[in-house]
Amino acid sequence: MRLRCLALVALLAACSTTPRPSPTPFPQPRALPDAALYATPSGSGPPGELLASEEIGAPSGMRAWAIAYRSTGIEDEPITVTGVVVAPDDDTAERPLVTLGHWSTGIADACAPSRDGLRPGSTLVAVGLPFVADGAVVVATDYAGLGTPGPHPFLVGASEGRAMLDAARAAIALDAAGAGRRVAAVGHSQGGQAALWAGELAATYAPELDLAGVAAIAPVGDLVDIARTGFNAGGDRSTWTNAAELVASWHATFDLDASGILTDGGRRAADALLDRCPRRVDVTAPTIASNPLDDPAWRAMLAAQAAGTQPIPGPVLIAHGTADTLVPISGSRLVADRLCGAGTSVTLDELAGLDHVRAILGTGRIDAVVGWVEDRFAGRVTPDGCG
Repeated sequence: MRLRCLALVALLAACSTTPRPSPTPFPQPRALPDAALYATPSGSGPPGELLASEEIGAPSGMRAWAIAYRSTGIEDEPITVTGVVVAPDDDTAERPLVTLGHWSTGIADACAPSRDGLRPGSTLVAVGLPFVADGAVVVATDYAGLGTPGPHPFLVGASEGRAMLDAARAAIALDAAGAGRRVAAVGHSQGGQAALWAGELAATYAPELDLAGVAAIAPVGDLVDIARTGFNAGGDRSTWTNAAELVASWHATFDLDASGILTDGGRRAADALLDRCPRRVDVTAPTIASNPLDDPAWRAMLAAQAAGTQPIPGPVLIAHGTADTLVPISGSRLVADRLCGAGTSVTLDELAGLDHVRAILGTGRIDAVVGWVEDRFAGRVTPDGCG
């Protein structure tokens, strides 16, 4: 499997939401998922059980399904999580499977990526579809609480990791997709954190999956490291918005005391972000008034989200831009050191001069990640940067 001539511009242009003619007896697919999918009850049963699926619009040569599946909530309760599966449109079985973690889209239900189907510019289209063009099945989780009931536990590693592993289980259960149990976890930013945690949880939470590797691009690997530099340090709308989202989410999810942490403008932004996506919320100034590290409860929760504390049963690629001001590369260096110390085979690719976005969308970057994952699926020798 090798991605050859798939230009990103051509890929995005191909992703019309116009349903394509179906060569199967299935009904003509809807362009977007039905709203009822997000109200699918979880019931009782094993994590990863496929609860519902419906075919949606996809580019020519591919098929896509919106899915609802059972996962595990922060209190170990059964919850429903949604996502999208995309596969090549042929009858090949036992395809390699990529479980994809999306970059931050917000904390409100409207921000669930699957609600937009295969939208140009989304993580699924920009990062996921090149894997499908290369012959793999891709499943992209929405994470817990995005689109489905309950608050979204933003940047809570165990929640994200379980959602990614259970998405893989659900994709395997979707017979029409042809996914096998050989799985790679891939993600950028928030999705990079999710991919690392999926790798760490795989052996105990989903031992039946055969983990080929983990590719984490500009991951949020160490929130304490980010907090040390100050959540407002980037000095731009993205850092201020993400900080407000984190405080709003953790206050709603864990009932952590948020008084005194946010500025007045930050409190207004946090309230708005619980109901609306970031692009619809006006954030024009720093949102953090005091560093959460000064509060023992917040510090403990931030520390608990650190990736790299458990070995990953497969090789790991961490790629991070040296010019990243949103998620500094220092956190990835810490994660790589911890994983190496735990016996994991790690490659830390420091991308000179690249920022947070260009680490994944810069020239040649997606091809590089696809190629690394392809090599892992093929069983080629893995370079080990642990020394």
